[in-house]
Amino acid sequence: MNITYADTKEVVAYRNFVCSPTCRDAQRTFRKYFPPSIEKAAVKLHRRLSVEFANAGAYNRVYGKTDNRIELIEGQRDKEGLILKTRVNDSYRKFFNAFMAEDGSDYLAVGAWQGQFDIITDIHVVDVNNHDYKRV
Repeated sequence: MNITYADTKEVVAYRNFVCSPTCRDAQRTFRKYFPPSIEKAAVKLHRRLSVEFANAGAYNRVYGKTDNRIELIEGQRDKEGLILKTRVNDSYRKFFNAFMAEDGSDYLAVGAWQGQFDIITDIHVVDVNNHDYKRV
């Protein structure tokens, strides 16, 4: 899958670390916002989403019965951009939008969602936090 990231400090620190986990500067910045205990899980999740699976449907066919499945956030309005989540570890969640068009020009709306995980090949990470749904 193609993954893009929001420009917030926390998300940029997350992106820089998971894209180059051996970089000491990226690790130090990551640890300003996140506990060291999620480092391995964050890198593993990034590798799975960006390299191992072509779309969210393929990912969920393998991890759909586990806590790390990709799932919807409840309580969104029909015209809002669809926000999905997956677990980084037991407490931290990764929240992201799914793109509707292949060129990434528009987010998939909640009202257009019919459970079609196979069409999600591009995601935009908007937040990584400790189970705080109000921030998203």
